[in-house]
Amino acid sequence: MLPYRKFFALLLGTASLLTVYMPVQAEQPMQGTVTAQGSALTSQDPDTASIRALLDALRNVATEKSSRLTSHSVVDSQGNLAELISLQSQLDVHSLKIIEQENRGNLTRVQVAINLQDASGTCPAPMIGKVLTTDLAITSNGQNNNHIDINSLLLHTEQTSHLLANNAKIKAARINPALNTYESAVLATEAYHQADFHLTLGAYWQQADVSNSNQVGQQISNLLGLQKNSSATGAQLHLQANLSNHHGEQQSQDFTIVIKLPQDQPISSQTSNLPENVKQQLNTWLASIWPSMQIAINCSPNYVRLSKLIDAPNWRINKGKRLGLKVGQRLLLIPEKMHLDLKDGALVKAPQVFTVEHVEPNGATLSHAIGQGDITDGLFKLVAL
Repeated sequence: MLPYRKFFALLLGTASLLTVYMPVQAEQPMQGTVTAQGSALTSQDPDTASIRALLDALRNVATEKSSRLTSHSVVDSQGNLAELISLQSQLDVHSLKIIEQENRGNLTRVQVAINLQDASGTCPAPMIGKVLTTDLAITSNGQNNNHIDINSLLLHTEQTSHLLANNAKIKAARINPALNTYESAVLATEAYHQADFHLTLGAYWQQADVSNSNQVGQQISNLLGLQKNSSATGAQLHLQANLSNHHGEQQSQDFTIVIKLPQDQPISSQTSNLPENVKQQLNTWLASIWPSMQIAINCSPNYVRLSKLIDAPNWRINKGKRLGLKVGQRLLLIPEKMHLDLKDGALVKAPQVFTVEHVEPNGATLSHAIGQGDITDGLFKLVAL
């Protein structure tokens, strides 16, 4: 073991070298997880000691996974030279579970199965629900072609994607309704603040006869206002879908489909702006791309925004009863980037455990229960204990 890790383990009170480990409780670890051990001095009650040991296990994982050490030297006012070492780590924890636990004397030790997901495998649905919002973006220069209304196509795609999300226990909302009432504006703002993922749907027409050889000429024609009429025969209808997370980072590749247009028919014979064969193409396409989107959503950590209440010791997060939070529930909040100071053991940004004191439909009030280090407003990964 490297010297800094020995020092770090000593500062955290890890007693793995002093105790023979004999598990008294064991379960099978979850599939696709890493295991870690942590220890804590038994105090007050076994549950508190168990959670402190769990936090110690997370800190041990932080030294091994996705960590970055920085070191620099400083000189104090007396001219003494000191070396400062800090560790930053990013843990994408989807879920965790204590699989072994031992209480011996004044020491509690646990072995934890931690599900660190990278959106590459099949993941179970999160214990705390997630919110998917949609936004429609028409990028066409015309609204109709071959008796197909792009608005109708996008609305049908959005409705079907919302149905798929609801079946997967993912809350779906739209953030760009017609903001003609105060209520709709409030709902749109609420959905935006709760969103974990954002699905952008857009459609556009493209002339089928534009080849690579005449693309430059086509661009010149476009600049001169000589673009062909989008209602001309041979146009193709393209539909795009892109899933991004709360940072705007793309979670899966752009999904695109070229819609096969039906034969032209007289307007009098049309019963719908979206013919049945177009709907079938859309439904088949969405059914084929949805599993990839669902994996990206389920395999990503569950994020919440933590903020301090003014003139009160409590904290607030932007998820509540509608997403599965309950009064009395214990929640583990992990900073986006853990920051540990190895010189004096200070935990600048470290995992914290909170207790849910009050729930609302779209928010919850928390009290701090267990954890060292400073707590600041910001974005945290949420794991239900």
